[in-house]
Amino acid sequence: MVADPDAVRAYRREWAKARRGILQNRAARSARRGAAYTKEAREWIASLVDPICSYCGEPATEIDHVVPACRSCNAKKGSRDLDDFLR
Repeated sequence: MVADPDAVRAYRREWAKARRGILQNRAARSARRGAAYTKEAREWIASLVDPICSYCGEPATEIDHVVPACRSCNAKKGSRDLDDFLR
């Protein structure tokens, strides 16, 4: 049985908009750019159901190493270490 290609594309678009899909897509993009995520890190990311930013508590849309972060906090943090960022 062959699935309807339009239905599959629609499902994938909706999944990519969900928080879990956003996080996994960003992790995959980072991995393609050279950030090596371990299997355990990818499983942890996949297990997140309602991720919140580890810095401010807003909904997380990015991964800062293996810490969920919103785009704003991740951009503000940049390459600074956690202690410098939190000051």
